[in-house]
Amino acid sequence: IRFYINSRDNTPSHSKNEYVINWHGWKRLCFNINDEFSQPFMFHQLFEFDYTLEGAQQGTIKVGKIESLYDESLCPSDMGRPVNKYEPPAEPFMLDYKKGEKEGETQFFLKYLNDKHRKERAFLVLDSCRDNEGRKIEIPFEPLAFDKNGVLKTDFFAAFPSDYAFWLRAETESGRSTTLFPFNNSVDTPLYSELPPLPVRTVTKDNSRSAAFCWLSDDEKAESFMEIVRPDGRAERINAEKSYTREWAESKTIAGQSFKFFKNICSNKATAENLLPDTEYKARFYSGDKVSEHTFKTLPEPENTEKFSLVFLADSQLSKKEDLPFLRKTFDEALNNSDKPRLIVSLGDMVDNAGSAREFQYILTHLSPFAAEEIWLPTPGNHDQDDLKDLDFFLSRYNLPDRADGAKDGLCFHLTMGDYALISALGSGGGVDLSYKERLERELTAARDKKWKIVFIHASPYGKSGERFTKAHYAELFDKYEVDAVFSGHDHIYIRSSVRNGQRAEIGKGTLYCVMGTCGVSFDRAAYLPWHDYVYGDFDDEVKDSEGNTDQTYGVAWCESDKLTIKVFTRTGKVVDEIVLTK
Repeated sequence: IRFYINSRDNTPSHSKNEYVINWHGWKRLCFNINDEFSQPFMFHQLFEFDYTLEGAQQGTIKVGKIESLYDESLCPSDMGRPVNKYEPPAEPFMLDYKKGEKEGETQFFLKYLNDKHRKERAFLVLDSCRDNEGRKIEIPFEPLAFDKNGVLKTDFFAAFPSDYAFWLRAETESGRSTTLFPFNNSVDTPLYSELPPLPVRTVTKDNSRSAAFCWLSDDEKAESFMEIVRPDGRAERINAEKSYTREWAESKTIAGQSFKFFKNICSNKATAENLLPDTEYKARFYSGDKVSEHTFKTLPEPENTEKFSLVFLADSQLSKKEDLPFLRKTFDEALNNSDKPRLIVSLGDMVDNAGSAREFQYILTHLSPFAAEEIWLPTPGNHDQDDLKDLDFFLSRYNLPDRADGAKDGLCFHLTMGDYALISALGSGGGVDLSYKERLERELTAARDKKWKIVFIHASPYGKSGERFTKAHYAELFDKYEVDAVFSGHDHIYIRSSVRNGQRAEIGKGTLYCVMGTCGVSFDRAAYLPWHDYVYGDFDDEVKDSEGNTDQTYGVAWCESDKLTIKVFTRTGKVVDEIVLTK
């Protein structure tokens, strides 16, 4: 195991024969835990790690929180490689639920990890129930059977108060069981109904003649639609396409255990078509008796777009309200230092918890009215993913374009502006299904005739985290299709590299890789790697302002036919880096 350790003054010292010494700043230490399993880790923040040597425990190292990057030849993964020694987890399936089609109905379903377990009959079992004061409630309950597809529909829980906490599990006839699953029937906490609709405008294939919006509501019965006021004063109603997701609304401590309460959230998506280029419109967004009004402007026609800007924001990961003003200040500075027409490129992890409706609402409120008036191009990060829901939360919050083959997944797509092709791909950190390599190649193929090609992914092949998937599978595509620049987040530090065929290259003779730091409060340190040309954010005087607050970073790219100019700034106005590519 290779450790990169950022020690602090209060880190306990260890004698040399325990394979640890006092470190000052970033140092590198290598030793093996055992020969069968060797794996790189990155560490951040203090964390106690027990280590062994030749099977005997040696002690504890205080290091950081783990971001593990597995070797696909040794660990189970979805990268298409056989694994000979993999032992499946004890849990053969996972339990989840969603709102049923009928009033008061809940649909529980099983997510099987192995098809052979589908043959076993499974039942829903109630372990315990407590009220919101933690008092145990005795409820007669007979196990309920799942059907052969692992689905169970029931209105049993509708008879109880909405703040009751149920601990459930699924169990098979042979005794296999899921871990306890916390469930509540509903939450009365108002979220999106507290405020008028908070729409987010996202990119379309043609931003000169169409505009896509998404807004969330928590009243599923409310009528939701968008009204576009055209230049001649005529109002056009566009009904919203609805979908539902279950988001984390609040946490309560019940019987000494932190319990997440969820709420069914309605995602409303609408797209205005046949708009006039370079024209300002008024739009009204309705959800029940709530309405909000915004203005937006279409872009000039692509063939008339000689210059445009891209604003880059990465990894705010904000879960505390007190940190949001720093994000807004960073965003305001980014708008002031860029020019219209422009796109706002979110490089992932704007929220810290994928399923937290409250976090997303906070961010939209602080970025208002620009969430609706600017054009956003989001790509998902690892904090946009959920263990059970995967990227469902991310997809419910944005109205994103189709892929090149016409399929609509919102995770891999491209659009063109002038001489530029802008490609968004899923590279959220860690393993990604190999089908996404094929999807990315389809987008690159469709865009190969464009003079400039720019890709957005969350985790860079050439950042500090040693991402295995994007380096093993995406980098070769960037070389093959001569991608000019790849912009990423994930690493919470600014890193610039120029690489061609796995080797460092002069700027302009390889693909430029820029990891765009963070617009949040958490900077990481770099583990210097051979492909790094320039790193910013490794020292406190770089990442702190005069008052000791994090000095967030953002980037701006000015896209012209014969050159691409990139500047990286801090919130307080320092210029971190400047690069010019020419053709």
